[in-house]
Amino acid sequence: MRIASKPEEDNDCKHPLATLKINGKKIRIYNDLDCDCGKRRNKRDKSPYVIGYRLHTLTAIDAVTGHSFPLVSLLAPANHHDSHFLPFLVKLGQAMGIELRLIIAVEAYHDKDDALFAETGVRVITPPSSKVRLPEHIDTQTGSVFCHGGCEVAMLHMGVEDGSHEYKCDATAGDCDYAGTCPNYRLIPLDSGHFQRIPSSSAQVREAWQVFFRGIEPSDHTMGKPAG
Repeated sequence: MRIASKPEEDNDCKHPLATLKINGKKIRIYNDLDCDCGKRRNKRDKSPYVIGYRLHTLTAIDAVTGHSFPLVSLLAPANHHDSHFLPFLVKLGQAMGIELRLIIAVEAYHDKDDALFAETGVRVITPPSSKVRLPEHIDTQTGSVFCHGGCEVAMLHMGVEDGSHEYKCDATAGDCDYAGTCPNYRLIPLDSGHFQRIPSSSAQVREAWQVFFRGIEPSDHTMGKPAG
């Protein structure tokens, strides 16, 4: 499954019906009362201020053909952050009888605290956030995890337990100079960077992103590509 948002749609109203000031904050009222005025991220040749809506869509992608099939959409005021709509889309899809296991989405739809998985059982893959620092002793190119700075054997991922990825030593007898002196395991907390519920370095994630971009229409490419 893929979640994407269409660009903001400006409404026809160029001037507010009224302007009020409440607690020092200017409030503009337009003829379309559900259509909010807000500020978005900088976009080339566009004003950072917008009056309109944003369409959030849950789409199924055929992994073989790359064809996309929109399933559920939510239309919302454009000044609300995309992350607020991920739980609604997932729960609405499940209520319709759609079996959801994995969702690929742009960074704004991240499941930062793993709350969505705990509540619905759905795993979310997003590009690693540039704001999250990579933990120590991680190969920046491959994402391989090592026990400490002197370790030369990549650790084996065992799974996720209590909000952390669990890794264990994968060295065979005689291969490690630190045998018997290191803990032989390591826990890395879940984050919105490279260590989401499914680590970004895994082959499954790379394959999922290939499917994701095969299913994007040309007009959707403004959403950006995953980092790394």
